[in-house]
Amino acid sequence: MISRTSVAAFKGTRKFLPQIAKELGVAAVLEGTVARSGRSVRVTVQLIFAANDSHIWAGRYERDLCDILQLQAEIAQCVASKIHKLVEPMELLQGQRTPRVKPQAYEACLRGVFLRDKLTPFDLDQAVDCFTQAIQFDPAYARAYGELSLTYFYLGLFGMGPPRDLFPKAKANAIQALELDETVACAHVGLAAVHIFYDWDWSAAELEIKQAMKLRSGDSVTHAHYADFLSIRGRHTEAIAAFARVLELDPISRVYLGHFGLILHRAREYAQSIEQCQKALAIDPNYANALWFLALSQEQVGDLPGAIASLEMASSLAKGLHFKALLGRAYAKAGNMSRAAAILEELQSLSRQRYVSPFDIAVVHAGLGDRDATFECLEHAYQQRVFRIIELTFPMFDDLRSDRRWADLVQRVGLPPSI
Repeated sequence: MISRTSVAAFKGTRKFLPQIAKELGVAAVLEGTVARSGRSVRVTVQLIFAANDSHIWAGRYERDLCDILQLQAEIAQCVASKIHKLVEPMELLQGQRTPRVKPQAYEACLRGVFLRDKLTPFDLDQAVDCFTQAIQFDPAYARAYGELSLTYFYLGLFGMGPPRDLFPKAKANAIQALELDETVACAHVGLAAVHIFYDWDWSAAELEIKQAMKLRSGDSVTHAHYADFLSIRGRHTEAIAAFARVLELDPISRVYLGHFGLILHRAREYAQSIEQCQKALAIDPNYANALWFLALSQEQVGDLPGAIASLEMASSLAKGLHFKALLGRAYAKAGNMSRAAAILEELQSLSRQRYVSPFDIAVVHAGLGDRDATFECLEHAYQQRVFRIIELTFPMFDDLRSDRRWADLVQRVGLPPSI
């Protein structure tokens, strides 16, 4: 079963179905349409055997929009029975209580997921508004709390506010979702992310992400978070193997191809990392995160001009301060100390007006070779529980490993010191 993000890449394509199926690596394709009139929703679906473009089955359903979740489960059951391969155990689906949801809440949640998955600061802010609206429409809608949890996590991930504001919000919404419905997988993922990036509670994180995978074994998001967890823990062989499952589920996603580049970068597989990032950029040349991860490995192979070009483009596209900080570091490594110092001054000046992560300022100091200033900022980052402190074991900080302050910070965060 292939994720929506990979399938969506073929929207509006002129390619024939057998070619699309071949690129996705699937034997059958499910097509459908959705029409809405007032509170009624009509869904028509057809299952097609891709090799010869023949119909296996077709169905037509009409329900009250409040029962949309039940309708989704019913269609999934029917398709699974037709292809004789259950995506979830049939007895679990049949015995599972499917709650009703208010139509306005469901639609607001869908808009939120669409915006959040763009992974840009502006879209993340808009997604928060959508999920908040969904909760206002239906305070018992567990999924909306779970998706809001993940959104606050991503805002924290990109340093869009103080970690002590954003990560507790992510945790509170995940807990609220699970109190309403303990089977909401995205809430387990959100809670695992908080345990990893804010609590540094590694055992609790692993339990939560494994529970999410148990609930949604065919969900690329959960597998990606598990692979990331393994990578952060230094279990690189396992992480790379785990990410293979992600790409089976979502083979042409710019997000996951770029993420795989990061997994490989942590494993010091720089050539492979660059290759994966370039695959992501072939799909979307303006995907800033792929440019970010590409630059990390370009620097490690000595391609500083390439790293600078990638970060300049990422910074112009996404306006993230972490891109700006990495660009300052790259300038310093390339010997352009004046431009690096200018970026450092810009970040320090900006920090007096709005939140700027001390980790980002530490990155520039490290590039300039000022170890005392670097560790002073890293200590501030630790005290603020800035999630990017986990990057201390990244290759770009390898030259700090001989400093006892590096070992002390790594131990306090609970990171594995070995590569």
